[in-house]
Amino acid sequence: MKKSEFKQLIKESIRDVLKEDVSEDLKQFGITPGQTEIWYAKKIGIDPFSINIYNLSKSHVLLGTTDELNPEEIYIMMQGENWSSKGEARNFIISRGLGHTSMTIGDIVKLPSGETKIVDVFGFKDLNKEE
Repeated sequence: MKKSEFKQLIKESIRDVLKEDVSEDLKQFGITPGQTEIWYAKKIGIDPFSINIYNLSKSHVLLGTTDELNPEEIYIMMQGENWSSKGEARNFIISRGLGHTSMTIGDIVKLPSGETKIVDVFGFKDLNKEE
C-alpha cells in the first residue's frame, strides 16, 4: 500500500469513527446540506454484491449531504454540468481520492430512513433488499 493510500484510508476511518460533519462539503457548490448522504465509488465498475452497506467507506467515499430525498433528483443534481459546470469541483474530487465528478453507476444515495440505493443501469437499485 502506498503512503498516500494509507493516509487516505486513515482519513476516511477517522471521519467514519468520529462521524465528522460533512454536511457543508457540497454547500460551496450550491447544494443545500441535509441528511441524505451522497457516496461516490472509489472505483468505477464496482460489483454491487461486494458492497457492505454497514461499512460504505470500504468501497465508497462520502462526498457530502443534501436535503433532497428523491434519488433521481440527486442523480440529476450530481451531474458535473449541474454542480461543477466549469470544473470548479475538480480539486474537491481529487482531494477525496476520486476520479469522477458526475454521479454514475456504482455511486450510492443513503436516505435518512436508512434506505441505501445504488445507481444501476436503469435507475436505482435498493441495496437493503435481497433479490
